[in-house]
Amino acid sequence: MKDVSIIIPIYNVEKYVAECLNSVISQTYDHSKIECIIVDDCTPDLSMVIVDEIIGKYNGEIVFNIIRHEHNQGLSAARNTGIEAATGDYLYFIDSDDYIYPKSLELLLNASKEYNKPDVVVGNYYDEFLKNDYIQINKITELKNINLMFIGKTTKLTSWNMLIRRTVFSETGLRFSVVRYFEDIIINYQLYSFIKKAILIPECTYYYRDNLNGIMRKSSIEKIEKTINDYIYILNFYINHLDKRLCVGKVAITAKIYFVLFDLLYRKAFEVNGLNDYKRSLRCISHSLIFYNFSHIRLFLFIFTLLTLKPISNIVVNSSFFRRNIERGFNLFLYPALWTDKLHFY
Repeated sequence: MKDVSIIIPIYNVEKYVAECLNSVISQTYDHSKIECIIVDDCTPDLSMVIVDEIIGKYNGEIVFNIIRHEHNQGLSAARNTGIEAATGDYLYFIDSDDYIYPKSLELLLNASKEYNKPDVVVGNYYDEFLKNDYIQINKITELKNINLMFIGKTTKLTSWNMLIRRTVFSETGLRFSVVRYFEDIIINYQLYSFIKKAILIPECTYYYRDNLNGIMRKSSIEKIEKTINDYIYILNFYINHLDKRLCVGKVAITAKIYFVLFDLLYRKAFEVNGLNDYKRSLRCISHSLIFYNFSHIRLFLFIFTLLTLKPISNIVVNSSFFRRNIERGFNLFLYPALWTDKLHFY
């Protein structure tokens, strides 16, 4: 068995894929213990020509496995294909327009061995758009409260730049949801419900390129409608999967996404089809959040979710002061909720 299976979906990345693949080949970790699964999701450009050329010239011990989809299925499906084919102890996802540093796998896998193979090992990363490292820690940290992952005080909710034990997928049947956007948010919501131990390392192990051609920057009505539908899907998924474990974190991220969607539907006022139906769905989600926390006697979270009610939510998204201080506002309720979480009986 390999120590790690790297999974790289390929679609329309001819500008970046060589840098991505060469970063895998340049790893200082023992190449004989690395497997790299490349999933061609029917890319229409020259990405796979570049991939084939690089792998053809490589004569090292990394085992490359190229899988080709018969038709384009999307990022989530490509990752799921990689999961099915993987044989490594850990899985490691890389987006093909990003790259990793030469010692990335060495740092992550050595940390996993030092801490007796936790379910998840998360590295720091450099954000090309923000021009800085994301996680502000100075030593390897065992995350004792997984809720903090959801609140966003430790790391961004992504699927890349983390080692994930393959057994987490094989024993639970966990897979990426096939949605157009935000698949990382959904997988993390499920993932952290299963894991028992996670560690963070301070070293930068990943170079992340923000997609500046994202949905809100290329705002055709069709794309906006698809984004709204995905937001609605995610929020309903979250509401239906609230449970006693990680309740604080799950309510936190659900409320944050709620305000993003509220801002999109009300403040930006796009002329999308079925706008009133979207707004009705949003009101139902708000009521479900409030009822859940009220019925479970969670005072701080109950007060927190009252912010999702109109006209309060309208004031929230239209207040420049609140938008500037949104993290502080969330923490005002969430940290007391974390502290009192141990007092609740279910």
